[in-house]
Amino acid sequence: MSSPDKTSKRNQYRSDFLAVERAYSARNPETNCTYSTPRQALIIANFVLRWKETGQHSFLDVAIQYCDDHDLPILRVLRKYLAESARLRSPLQETKAWKEGHKNSAFRLMTQLIHSGASLSEAAGKAAAWLNDMGVEYMASTLEKQYTEAMRSGG
Repeated sequence: MSSPDKTSKRNQYRSDFLAVERAYSARNPETNCTYSTPRQALIIANFVLRWKETGQHSFLDVAIQYCDDHDLPILRVLRKYLAESARLRSPLQETKAWKEGHKNSAFRLMTQLIHSGASLSEAAGKAAAWLNDMGVEYMASTLEKQYTEAMRSGG
């Protein structure tokens, strides 16, 4: 990433941080009290900042838990970031990671079976059956090919 991009992102993150901090420091028109203490506002804003910087959605989860633990409202500004986070938590991305993790487990199973005397095709067939039982669809021939490629590349 080039320097102007980093500066632009940093400025956006700062803007997001300040928006959350200001919203939680503002006065509730119904009670004429602030929504939170200054410290609480900074803590919530920091969770949003950490989410923006790292992309780890768990920071927003913790922000919500923090609000709940301290009887603080989930203000519109925080709901906006929650919606953004939900859009980024693509089920397709989670499924790909989940499937990849299971495939790697199948490769370990295949290695154990091969070391126990099974042929590559037998190991691939058993690993494919195991994956299908787990709800991950793989054909034995695909596993056999990918396993061979992974072993050749040092995987």
